Amino acid sequence: MRELEEASNEGHRSSDGEVTEPTEDAIPEAEPTSMHNNPNQDANSQAKLGATSGRKQTEREDNLAGAEKKSDNKITYEIRKKPTNSIVLENFNSHEAVNGNKDDKAPFDMVKSEATYLEWLELESRLFPVRYYREQHTKAQQKYNIVRVLGQGGFGLVLLVNVEKGGPLYAMKVMSKEKIKEKKMIKYIIGERRALSAVHHPLIMSLIDKLKDNSNVYIIMPFIECGDLFRLMLSTRLKRFSYEEAKFYVAQVLLAFEYLHKMRVVYRDLKPENLMLDRSGYVQLADLGFAKLLDANRERTYSTLGTPDYMAPEIFSAKNCGYSFSVDWWTTGCLLYEFMVGFPPFHTPDGNTMNVIKKIMTSEVQFPNFIKPDAKDLVSCLCQKNPHKRLGCQKTGAAAIREHPFFQDIDFVRVFHRQLPAPHKPTSKDDKTFYTGRPVPKNVIKISRTMRFNTMFKEF
Repeated sequence: MRELEEASNEGHRSSDGEVTEPTEDAIPEAEPTSMHNNPNQDANSQAKLGATSGRKQTEREDNLAGAEKKSDNKITYEIRKKPTNSIVLENFNSHEAVNGNKDDKAPFDMVKSEATYLEWLELESRLFPVRYYREQHTKAQQKYNIVRVLGQGGFGLVLLVNVEKGGPLYAMKVMSKEKIKEKKMIKYIIGERRALSAVHHPLIMSLIDKLKDNSNVYIIMPFIECGDLFRLMLSTRLKRFSYEEAKFYVAQVLLAFEYLHKMRVVYRDLKPENLMLDRSGYVQLADLGFAKLLDANRERTYSTLGTPDYMAPEIFSAKNCGYSFSVDWWTTGCLLYEFMVGFPPFHTPDGNTMNVIKKIMTSEVQFPNFIKPDAKDLVSCLCQKNPHKRLGCQKTGAAAIREHPFFQDIDFVRVFHRQLPAPHKPTSKDDKTFYTGRPVPKNVIKISRTMRFNTMFKEF
């Protein structure tokens, strides 16, 4: 099993041994259900391009007066406007520095050097809470045409949609209110929606739109048509990336995590499947279902969750000690190793979760002979079992990782602006090498005639 989630009082063990208990911040994985004419389906927490073989993906209110299904493949949403949220922007000294940016986002073009990159991060850290906590409003009625079924994950269907025929394509997650209520997941779905609304980074997927109707809530995101890095890695001759390719992709993960940590967000679910490849050949960090905004006064969380092959040792003692951003740097080391070797450093042949955990807790990383010394050193520093000694966890944070010899020839400003040549770049904007869609079943989405759970989903 790829996913492991644990939480407080009401737990159950699935048939394959996976422990699933709802926690203060865990998002349990649902059993797969049929997509045909079932109104009670959640959607997978990100727009994955179909199901990933052998790897399960774990897994959020615009002001809508209602929704009416106009045809089998079209949904129309009636939108009711509300007053603007009353957050006082004057509390954030950086607000004026945005020079009238109505979106309250620090402009990417201010990043011209490492110094201005750090200034940009600081500015974003002041504006991020504004975007995270304010309500998002759709300005006008919007129609989405359902083009294809992209896939079905733990929470249900992900659909390929557009607004106009031949127009830009988007990925739409469809999540049943009833299912969310049954699993007591309402605040987690809202948390994911807030995070997607707030992130502003060239290497992290963000929200396009959010909708709700009588029966479902919907998240609309960019359609990343070239698949994830796991599929890309398997498509190579050696089923792994070269040294330079691994460096290129991990450099982007490093910048994405540096941003999230500056925003006080711990990600907790890094793996190749959550890195989507766009048309430029750069990655988009996807799936914020496990991401959590930490309290500024505590910056600790206590839930045991994640994908076992990538989980840091401190997560397994989280109920006693808790953990923080350190777990993301551990998974970065695991990811780099997997890119270069073809499988995670603590993977076991039998795939048994308990054996994987035991190996994480007791074994050191073993390297093949072909791994270069600087790559070996970086993985070892990131997969340091003591989080206080782990690279990236000291006062200098991510800067210490950027300065490691492994990245000595990487210009991170150019990475931020996506200016370095990509090793794998689709040949055309319509390249769907890693995308497998299915025709749309009749009545793929069912909508009740009456509004359900309106109060519960007020903040979506």
